[in-house]
Amino acid sequence: MCLPKEKGGLGIRDIKSFNLALLGKRGWNLFHHQGKLWARVLDSRYGSWRSMDDKRRGSNESLWWQDLKSRFQSSQEVNFFQKGIAWRAGCRDKVSFWVDKWNDDGNPLILKYPRLYHISCQQKQLIQHMGSHTAAGWEWNYIWRRSMFDNEIDMAARFLGDIENNSIHQDRRDNWMWKADPSGQYSVWSAYNLLMGESIDENQDGVFEDLWNLKIQTKTSFFAWRLIRDRFPTKLNLRRRNVEINDLLCPFCRNNEEDAAHLFFNCSKTLPI
Repeated sequence: MCLPKEKGGLGIRDIKSFNLALLGKRGWNLFHHQGKLWARVLDSRYGSWRSMDDKRRGSNESLWWQDLKSRFQSSQEVNFFQKGIAWRAGCRDKVSFWVDKWNDDGNPLILKYPRLYHISCQQKQLIQHMGSHTAAGWEWNYIWRRSMFDNEIDMAARFLGDIENNSIHQDRRDNWMWKADPSGQYSVWSAYNLLMGESIDENQDGVFEDLWNLKIQTKTSFFAWRLIRDRFPTKLNLRRRNVEINDLLCPFCRNNEEDAAHLFFNCSKTLPI
């Protein structure tokens, strides 16, 4: 029922997905408006925008903040929000070196090189703190808690190759870019469409593409939709919904059980109509 009409649904808004899209807007604004008074209040009380990823629950957290955090840590929210954002390169003063998806291929280094992550002494550092600007440009400064083993040399070489392809712009801020909208800015509608995308793709049915464009009354189109989807309260459907039905026979012909196929296409009493 929540699919678009052209995809076989009724176009009714899915409240859960829409709520997630609205909460995503709150997280987006918290990141992009850190200097605003409301964002500074949240920062002083709960921590910065990164606190939304913290699974620990503080004793001073409001119900609203707990709800926002729980939504950002749920699997559905992570799939849509984390996949929808990309880092726009800057001075790297907000980007976590190991955890964030700042690399060209969009994969966090902690997942690409977990072994190197475990021997790093800079696991929680921002990119800005992983090196310094010199006269020759940006220079990385890696600190490891032990020397590399022989079987880690090739991995380290790939790691260095991935990192060297990225540039650090000292005069530009780090920002998020929303990939689901051409403007790069987050919108609730684009987020909602992104959330609904998988279910829409999985439930496409060509029979409905033209149904809602027919030059007929809406109630007639709705009637046809209910018939095709078998959504009428026939006796068999009511019994499937745990309604007590003692007599399942068709009330017109009394020859077969009443379901949509019989009632509209096979019943000897209704066929003339």
